[in-house]
Amino acid sequence: INAEYMGEDEQKSAKYYVRVMERIDAKGKDFVQSEAARLEKLMDSKITDEKKKEMELRLNILSSYGAEITRKAKKKERQRQTRNKAQPATDQGRRTGFCRFFRVK
Repeated sequence: INAEYMGEDEQKSAKYYVRVMERIDAKGKDFVQSEAARLEKLMDSKITDEKKKEMELRLNILSSYGAEITRKAKKKERQRQTRNKAQPATDQGRRTGFCRFFRVK
């Protein structure tokens, strides 16, 4: 992993991808689903917001390997994403989204 061009978060993600690949090689495909279940259980426990974000990132990585994430985790992720979305601008002079880049009024 060439870390000199990556930020800290990208480095952590890249290392986790590699670790998952190594464990799949050692333990088989069932590792992905069991690890996802373990992380979901941890998400339900009392952990810091920073750790929850880290666990969500890991769950997203595991889903790229084919792990089935339960609805509860997906629901929490959707709620978090909708809370973080910016509200559309109501000001006529301010362009948003597609319009801002292509100067469409």
